[in-house]
Amino acid sequence: LDERLDPLVAIESSIKEFFEVVIEQPSVLKMFEIMVLRCEYVKEFAQVRQVVNQPALDFLAKLKKVYQRAVEQQVTLEGLSSDVLARDTWVFTSGLLNQLLLVPDQSELRERMPEMVRAHMVLRTRR
Repeated sequence: LDERLDPLVAIESSIKEFFEVVIEQPSVLKMFEIMVLRCEYVKEFAQVRQVVNQPALDFLAKLKKVYQRAVEQQVTLEGLSSDVLARDTWVFTSGLLNQLLLVPDQSELRERMPEMVRAHMVLRTRR
């Protein structure tokens, strides 16, 4: 997340860039499919699961940091904490990824993803 940009623009750009890579590089989408949908997570793989989940947790931490800047700059909706905003965006992003994985031939979802990400960000922007 580019700290030189407006915080909400940085978050939106980061999410869009992530999905561009996932959509444009089939190997990346396949890797997520294997890790998210096909791996069996049992007790013996707890350490592996922690390693696999670490990038998602790192993304959440970055979101919290950038949303904190946005809250301090008073560009987010009043009354929403950086933690709530970050977790909401984290779940939104995870949900989009899961939809791509579950129904890989969703051309409409792929085409409308930038618009959906934009709408997600607008809904947390102070007017």
